[in-house]
Amino acid sequence: MFRVGIIGTENSHAMAFTRFFNLPQADTGEVPFPDIRIVGVYGKDPATAQQIIDEVDNTLFLAEKESDFIGKVDAMMITNRKGSEHAAAARPFIELGMPVFIDKPFTSDYAEAVELAEMAKRTGSKILAGSSVKLAPDVVTMQRIVTNLRASGEFLSASFNYPADFESIYDGFFFYSPHLVEMALAVLGEGIESVQAFKAENDVLVVAKYSDAYTSWHFTKGAQQYSVVVYGAKRNYLREVDLSLIYELECTKFASMLKYGTMPQTYEQITLPVRVIECIIESLDTGKPVTIR
Repeated sequence: MFRVGIIGTENSHAMAFTRFFNLPQADTGEVPFPDIRIVGVYGKDPATAQQIIDEVDNTLFLAEKESDFIGKVDAMMITNRKGSEHAAAARPFIELGMPVFIDKPFTSDYAEAVELAEMAKRTGSKILAGSSVKLAPDVVTMQRIVTNLRASGEFLSASFNYPADFESIYDGFFFYSPHLVEMALAVLGEGIESVQAFKAENDVLVVAKYSDAYTSWHFTKGAQQYSVVVYGAKRNYLREVDLSLIYELECTKFASMLKYGTMPQTYEQITLPVRVIECIIESLDTGKPVTIR
């Protein structure tokens, strides 16, 4: 049995993850992974943790502080809304070599992201991190389309849109921008060379340069639909991204990592989105393109 703790119950993801692992699924009447269970929760606002206990599973223990999990769990899920809180929450468990899930953004600081990755390499801690949007079936489909178009020499460009908000109280642009950034990196690959960003009121347009194309990323406040457009030499491809399965897919990835000890991402894939977001912010500040590496 893998005993899992959650830090960051102010985030709705904590409730969703606990429901997934601890409650029978509507279609099967069974819990999806009987050998994995959320056993305890912690939130800076204890009421949010208590709500999960009351609504999902009254056998969960309510941690009074983050260190209460040590010795009581085999793995951790860090779901704080602020990425700037993730490193401090995750560090003690990574230091112990535990498997850890860290919600988006991995961190809100690239140097901190690299520090966590280096610590995990040293201790053997397995990490799953970032936005679940990259796992959406529509995103995976567009990734395959781009791969095929590149193989045939027909790939021209791509465009993405997803909401983001510079005024968010949860670390501003870092709160929602990982969804689009990780979606784009999943579709286009990690060979991004530079970004140049433009801001109009609270919306941001990013021109992301790859060796074979300039692509456009639209961070649009208030957008209600999320889409990917891929431009090919003979036709274009459009997907409005369906998010209905992403929590299930993310939890399944985490379960697989726990059971088989294999990370679905490299440490470099985990840290790259943080670097890209920092470069976007730098470009907005300087008005110039910023090289990723």
